[in-house]
Amino acid sequence: MQEKPNVVLILMESMSTHKSSFMFEDLPTTLFLKELASSSLYFPNYYASARTTAKAVYSVITGIPDGNTFFASSPRDPMAIDQYTIWEQFDGYKKYFMMGGNANWANIRGVLTNNIPGINILEEGYWKSPKIDIWGVSDLDLLKEAHQLFEKEEAPFFALILTASFHRPFTVPKGLKDFDYTLPDVSYLEKYGFVPEEYLSMRFCDYAVKEFFRLASSSPYYENTIFIITGDHGISEQSPAAPKNYQGMSLHEYQVPLIIHYPERYSKGEVMPQAGGHIDLFPTIAALAGIRYRNTTLGRDLLDPTFGNDRWGFVMRTFLQPVLISRNKCYSAQLKGSGKFYRRETDNISEDWKEDASLTQDELNRYETLTSGLQEISRYLLYNNSKKDMK
Repeated sequence: MQEKPNVVLILMESMSTHKSSFMFEDLPTTLFLKELASSSLYFPNYYASARTTAKAVYSVITGIPDGNTFFASSPRDPMAIDQYTIWEQFDGYKKYFMMGGNANWANIRGVLTNNIPGINILEEGYWKSPKIDIWGVSDLDLLKEAHQLFEKEEAPFFALILTASFHRPFTVPKGLKDFDYTLPDVSYLEKYGFVPEEYLSMRFCDYAVKEFFRLASSSPYYENTIFIITGDHGISEQSPAAPKNYQGMSLHEYQVPLIIHYPERYSKGEVMPQAGGHIDLFPTIAALAGIRYRNTTLGRDLLDPTFGNDRWGFVMRTFLQPVLISRNKCYSAQLKGSGKFYRRETDNISEDWKEDASLTQDELNRYETLTSGLQEISRYLLYNNSKKDMK
């Protein structure tokens, strides 16, 4: 067995917690992911650091919350393309970026080729499977072909796989073996904010990951591979079943499940209460893989006990002030001098937002300074984290 573990990071399109079986037990949209979480490290208090897929991919790769206000996202900003990354420091690894469609979208190709030397971009035109819609091959075919490639690899590999099937037009292949095409009644769909094709599409994405793990678990590379599964971001459309205050803070647009499945090291499931976000992924993965790395941006190892369990995630919200989120609180800076803490209980969120009366004004001022400071340093790093600056 090779000494270094492989890494497979699956970034699932719009895999929002509030549309999943993780938030609602009677919602069967992500039953396999929930089952997988029970034998993995599962982070229920995890958030996309910024909204939209391009911003999410950029935040994951660079460790910078993409709050770009001049362009739709930093991959489209020519001044923010050159970045020093942790991924670049995975020496000896064969590196892959895989997606069913075209990597020219949002200039993702530019971010990858400019910052990850030798990366192999596998995209539309490479896959043998037929295109299913505008987003290229289906998630199922993408993951199956990725598995076939992994089986042939001898050197350690790091693959970032970007899925797309849970995106309009929500195309679900017909005639899938063991896939239940049954739709619940309209009132049930409306309760959780689904239209029929959307509901089936999310279940199909879960099915695709299930089939991938069915194949992978019987392959030699499985035991020595770190699998990370998360969503790129949440969904703007609200679910009537989700608490009003949860939606009022737009948390439904950012909260996504995070699962770390590492058979060789973690054989039993464990719920990890600490808050975190996309900027923390690469420091966490590098530490798990035993990679010595230099971190020049904001992410931190989620498993480092130095930081404790009562950590904060930082989210750059679209058209709103950024927020800090812990496992049971949410701090919103709002307008200067009017920031407030709100209870954010994971299992039971009250209908009305309530300021935490136990906090002094000095404490509120400290968190306001922290939030605005993280916002400003995120903007600074977009243009001051280039490879030449780090030499």
